[in-house]
Amino acid sequence: MGEVVNVQAQNDIEEVISLSKEIVENYKSYKGVYQRYIDAKRRGNLNRLKEKEKKCGEKYEQFIEKTKDIINRYGFSEDVVRAFIEPSGVAEAIASTITFKPTQLRKIFHQIKSIKQEVKGEADLGSNEISLIKLLPLLAYSKGRGLISEDFFELSKTLIAKVRESKKREDFNKFVDIFEAIVAYHKYYNPKEN
Repeated sequence: MGEVVNVQAQNDIEEVISLSKEIVENYKSYKGVYQRYIDAKRRGNLNRLKEKEKKCGEKYEQFIEKTKDIINRYGFSEDVVRAFIEPSGVAEAIASTITFKPTQLRKIFHQIKSIKQEVKGEADLGSNEISLIKLLPLLAYSKGRGLISEDFFELSKTLIAKVRESKKREDFNKFVDIFEAIVAYHKYYNPKEN
């Protein structure tokens, strides 16, 4: 049974990596498209999008859903974390398509680094879990004001939920590594932004 799960996990992760590579290779086509796609889908106006935008939106939606699925199914396993942080991986695909200002990303990352300092030296999140939970209203506020995108909000919620579920410091540190990779790749794709 374990062998079958490992094969399935590997296949799922490889599928997400394949989607990541396509997005990274064609990031200019994907940048900003997903939010327009989601907005048009909510209003029932998908037919108003150009065919290329519609296909990119559908592909990116599939990428986000499959990414959330591997996080929910396999947690912060070594293969999942590697799929995020490697070049042309999930973190780079997300960062290459981010249209919101780096200030928002840094604000969230600063909170995460503060929590990391609080957790340092402890076996699990323990009483520091409340600090992690406080990230959710910050993300919701940023999403509500249109300062971060829907996909980033949903993916962040999924990652935070998985850390809260495990309560392990090790998984929290992997969450920090993933977020750090997103910030680094975002800087790579947006070097002139403050």
